[in-house]
Amino acid sequence: MSSPKKPLVAPENLRWFVVLRWLAFGALLGLVIYGHYQIDPSYPLATLLAFVGLGGVSNIIPTFVALKRLPTRQPLVLGLQLLDIGILTALLHLTGGAMNPFSVMYIVNIAMAGAMLSTSGLWITMMAAVTGFGSLFVLDALAPKPAVPHHELNGHLHGMWVAFTLAAGLITYFFQETRKALAAREAELDKARAREARNEKLSALGTLAAGTAHELSTPLATIHLAASELELTDKDVIREDASLIRLQAERCKGILEKMKAGDEELLFEKPRELSLSDLLEELKFTVEPDSRLVLDGFSTRVVRVRLNALGRAVRELLNNALLASPANGAVKLELELEAGMLRIAVSDSGNGIALEALKHVGEPFFTTRGVRGTGLGVFLATALIERLGGELNLYSEPGLGTRAELSLPDREVSR
Repeated sequence: MSSPKKPLVAPENLRWFVVLRWLAFGALLGLVIYGHYQIDPSYPLATLLAFVGLGGVSNIIPTFVALKRLPTRQPLVLGLQLLDIGILTALLHLTGGAMNPFSVMYIVNIAMAGAMLSTSGLWITMMAAVTGFGSLFVLDALAPKPAVPHHELNGHLHGMWVAFTLAAGLITYFFQETRKALAAREAELDKARAREARNEKLSALGTLAAGTAHELSTPLATIHLAASELELTDKDVIREDASLIRLQAERCKGILEKMKAGDEELLFEKPRELSLSDLLEELKFTVEPDSRLVLDGFSTRVVRVRLNALGRAVRELLNNALLASPANGAVKLELELEAGMLRIAVSDSGNGIALEALKHVGEPFFTTRGVRGTGLGVFLATALIERLGGELNLYSEPGLGTRAELSLPDREVSR
């Protein structure tokens, strides 16, 4: 039986671990040079630089792994931590031993291990740091140093303050960035949970819609048949009304057929390549002809989209905008292709939506139109766009109308 794999290190944590190592070795390089030329020229500069260089070289591969976001096992990070402790111990031994105030830097390694490694890895790092620090006393005893004059002891105390400041700064920086990474990850998880909940509600609505379509198909067929027979009458008024009823019944039948097909059929359709101008025209015809509709974004640039799914989402937004706008108010449909992103905006000239209500727009059955609305338009549009890999955002201010902006990522767009 193969042994279980070691746990992975989060890419964000590895990235900041690599950055912190570069900062630490850069600081050590500066301190070594400063110490040799300003404090004690007897320090073995070449040997000290060799140890710092070893640390820098050891950070090249982890940097490559972090940039490529490749999977990283904890033993790699643990090995680098132990190497850093060994390098720090050697540098401290060569520059004053246990009296060197920068011995506080061991705390940085323990803090990083606590943020990145498992419990066993943390304890191994802690024991290595304690052993490294303790070995300095043993090495000092084997090679006794002269007593430290008072002025040098005072300098040592100042050095301890500098070392503490540096260690505290590095630890704070690391935990600050780690906290940001965790917050960003939590936000992504919240979005994923919201999408999953929306998809579950959409599936439930799809099941309900399919059942409704099945139940309504028979009475609609009866209405269609009766209207067709009434069209044979000699009375013009009755014939015109019957024709209107038959056409509306046919329209309802078409809508029910789409409801039976469900959204999955839309999402598995093959993408089509259209110019922005042609796409504008296609989207315009998803709703009933209306003189208030204004188009903007005519262009010969080509996009690659799933037209039926996108058209259904835009239709819901256009219907909402037309209903929200006054009889003489314009509804604007805008298309833009920028940096590989297709952006579509629908703006109405209505009264806008209050901020508190805007927070709930998109929830199923929530509507700002009272009995005239079902509260499903924005919900369905959002679900469709998210399934296509895009996102929908709403912006509104009371008295200034509402603007719905949706965008599709570059994998949906042909440059």
